[in-house]
Amino acid sequence: MVLGIYPIYLESVSTLFLPVLIPIGIGITLGGFCFMKLTKYLLEHFYGFTFYAILGFTTGSIFVLFPSVSSPLELTLSVLCTIFGFIIVSIFEKTAFSKSNKIKK
Repeated sequence: MVLGIYPIYLESVSTLFLPVLIPIGIGITLGGFCFMKLTKYLLEHFYGFTFYAILGFTTGSIFVLFPSVSSPLELTLSVLCTIFGFIIVSIFEKTAFSKSNKIKK
């Protein structure tokens, strides 16, 4: 979207124009693989910083979507889902830290 290729991509998907879709597919596959390796390395060596960076990016993306709220019901559901997400993350974080401490002992 930043590079202005999104309309070309959408047109290629709708018409199945393979000369555009194949390079995009290769890029997505290689990029995803490299990003997974990088994320795995960062989580193994810098768990806390990486975890909170991911949480920060996720929280930051809320503000991009937030202005699209058009009714009080949507606003209420958005806030409740955000709170629920933070609760789930804190539960998983406590579980992950307790399991990692048991493994190290």
